[in-house]
Amino acid sequence: MQFTLCYKDYPCRMSLAAMKEFEEATGKCLWSTLILFIDSFQGSRANGDSISTTLAKVGGVASFSDCASLLYFMAKQENSHLKIEEIEDAMFHSGLFPSEDLKMQPYQFVVSSLSVQVLEYLKEINEEKKKQAVS
Repeated sequence: MQFTLCYKDYPCRMSLAAMKEFEEATGKCLWSTLILFIDSFQGSRANGDSISTTLAKVGGVASFSDCASLLYFMAKQENSHLKIEEIEDAMFHSGLFPSEDLKMQPYQFVVSSLSVQVLEYLKEINEEKKKQAVS
């Protein structure tokens, strides 16, 4: 998995460590937060909301600092030298509105996209576990 913030790609990984660190830092469940991002984004788009309304609704799921923590703890699994300040800076400079440039999207869209990647990853590993259990 990976996400892109302000023209930089960040490899990342969903892990128990990321979940625990996120919860310690924010008091929130990482999985629940990701689910709320998916639900908020898809619900807003299904309602025909404008892009700005969708961004506002999705942004209401978690604060700027919670989103920075989410991205940081997942990316930290692949890059132990990463600092949260780098993620925060990239989020800040990504701006408020979507761009035609896919490498420069607001953090709300980045987290929403990452949420879908995590969901797909979990489906894959569950299928692998199912195959192993049946064997």
